[in-house]
Amino acid sequence: MNAPVRFQALTVSGLAISAGMTTIVSDVAFTLAQGRPVTLLGASGSGKSLVAHAIMGSLPTGLSARGVITLDGQDLLAGTPAQTRARWGRTIAILPQEPWLALDPTMRIAGQVGEVHQYLHGLGLAEAGARMRADLAEVGLGDRTQAYPHELSGGMCQRAAIAVTHAAGASLLIADEPTKGLDAALRDGVVERLRREVEQGRLLLTITHDIEVAAALGGMVGVMHDGALVEFGPAEQVLAEPRHDYARALIAADPAKWSTSPLPPAGEPVVSASGLSKGFGEKTLFDCLSISVKRGEIVAIVGPSGCGKTTVGNILLGLVAPDQGEVERAAGGS
Repeated sequence: MNAPVRFQALTVSGLAISAGMTTIVSDVAFTLAQGRPVTLLGASGSGKSLVAHAIMGSLPTGLSARGVITLDGQDLLAGTPAQTRARWGRTIAILPQEPWLALDPTMRIAGQVGEVHQYLHGLGLAEAGARMRADLAEVGLGDRTQAYPHELSGGMCQRAAIAVTHAAGASLLIADEPTKGLDAALRDGVVERLRREVEQGRLLLTITHDIEVAAALGGMVGVMHDGALVEFGPAEQVLAEPRHDYARALIAADPAKWSTSPLPPAGEPVVSASGLSKGFGEKTLFDCLSISVKRGEIVAIVGPSGCGKTTVGNILLGLVAPDQGEVERAAGGS
């Protein structure tokens, strides 16, 4: 694995982001220190990802940032566009929110990870290949090195992007919704991988709406609301005893804190299926699967990424045809 440059701290002070004359993020300030990751929590549209892109230097066209962002004293907002781009991958790397859009659809994932070692770090083909195989094995994709992105599930694409980002060896890693769309087991695996990045000396800034992810990463937690950082402090303090009204409401909205109540008796089936089988290429997702969903009933399908959960839903909705089996829908549901 690559040894990162040991930057000690990222400091953000008075950060504001504007679209023309309209300020959409204002007066954000925090310090990210080595060994003390920072997680920004908040609802969609609160400004979390904009803060991340301001640090990265990749704000969308039409947006501008002002304030001070320093990495060991180096002002990241003061450089030229060429200097900003030169930091990408080498000094600062971002794990994007939708990695399947960031991966090259025409290249196998082995090549996408291997070329980082080969061209960014100047390794020979054999050593780059060995590093690539180790990186993909570490995220559970050791047996999918020759797959194209479209042959991977959303969760697998997320893990492939993590492998690419890790291969870059940047000292500051920004993870934007790194567990989006992942089941609980894979989410925990991604969190553990991010914790290892911190242990290896990287600075870690995580953007998420998942309170469990924030708790598992520890360090410092900030809560964003309407473009403002309304609360910031140690994770155990912010998540257990938030002071700001919005922070309290956000923490209370965590499903883990919801009370449960008995459901009324289920009615007639809305959709039912029997003997479903489906595969893609040489891979069989499921075989002889039967399921029924009744009126007023809540049915959950759980399992690891790539096992066919979404495909079952698409078949029940009539969006995908099964290879075998039958689907029956109530009147008006076809």
